[in-house]
Amino acid sequence: MLGTEKDPLKLIFAVIAAHLIGGLASALPPLLIGGNMVGLSLSEAAAGNIVFAELSALALTVLLISPFLPRLKYRSLCISAATIVIVANALTLVPATVVGVIPIRVVAGIGEGLIYAISLAVVASTSRDPDRLYGLFAVAWAVMGFVVFGIGGVLSEMYAHYGLYAMMAVFSLLLLPFLRGMPSTKVLLHQQSKQKLSILVVVLVNLSTFFYFAGSSALYSFTEPFGIRLGLSASEIGFILSIATVVGLGGALLATWLNVRLGRILPITVVIALFAVNTLMIFSTDSTIVYVVGLMLFAVYYFFSLPYFYGIAAALDKEGRLAASVGFAFLVGSSAGPLGGHIIEWKGYAGLGWAITASAVVGWILMIVVIRINRMK
Repeated sequence: MLGTEKDPLKLIFAVIAAHLIGGLASALPPLLIGGNMVGLSLSEAAAGNIVFAELSALALTVLLISPFLPRLKYRSLCISAATIVIVANALTLVPATVVGVIPIRVVAGIGEGLIYAISLAVVASTSRDPDRLYGLFAVAWAVMGFVVFGIGGVLSEMYAHYGLYAMMAVFSLLLLPFLRGMPSTKVLLHQQSKQKLSILVVVLVNLSTFFYFAGSSALYSFTEPFGIRLGLSASEIGFILSIATVVGLGGALLATWLNVRLGRILPITVVIALFAVNTLMIFSTDSTIVYVVGLMLFAVYYFFSLPYFYGIAAALDKEGRLAASVGFAFLVGSSAGPLGGHIIEWKGYAGLGWAITASAVVGWILMIVVIRINRMK
């Protein structure tokens, strides 16, 4: 799977650890929004703005660092950035106002962005089969989600945002030692040849990723507030999301096994169609059973689709620049999701469901155009 390192297993653990540290904040909006609402006495929109600030800093960092990725010293930069993230998470426990929290979360986002971009680039540039390794990323995300949501739901209910940011600090600290397995720049550069990328393709791939994952993030971000309206507690929702990630593990494993056996058009089309129907089902119900089943299905669709978006980028650019760029688009979409609170205030949760569906359809159309332009399978 990995072709440039003497110890591929060590490298696999390193890139997965880097990806989880860099992406943890983007995985927790439902709990972070709820925790910020309670701990800082904020509305849905105001609490969403805090998450938006961090994820925007994360995404912008990925964008700015992408052109320079082949020149970086991955191991030392990852360890330094992870240290910044850990310290920022610890410092978030101090201020008790939005004005104090936002600057610290922006700093955390910058550190997360550096690690996240490097993890994506290393896979694209070292792996003979990047689609499958990105599938392992999705598997790791599902396992992580099971752990952090199970613990985070309880911490959110007991300690609001303080418990969540403390958990993030500890989680990153535990993964920090694995980053020593990251490769050096010299190992990667000797394996690469320059590739020209069409500006049109770059734009279309990034827009497609943005629209699809902005919709996914909007659904994901407000699952806790919506569940509370249905009569569930924060800890119950955390438990449900934890179980959902275990169910979603099936989607990640299926994508890892399926790879490109059926090409890319059919899997992407089917999963986005099912995602759209499921979204409308979730936000139009007053049944906790429908809500729970919908979240389980959402996790399957989400973890199944991730490897395909990143795999297409890796296939188009082996140096990892496009994969990192898609990471940027993914994160921008994730950071835009919490802004769905404004749609809720305007049109309610039903309106949010239709907006998410429209966003997913646009993302699908753009990605199909990219696949056709490049005559991919």
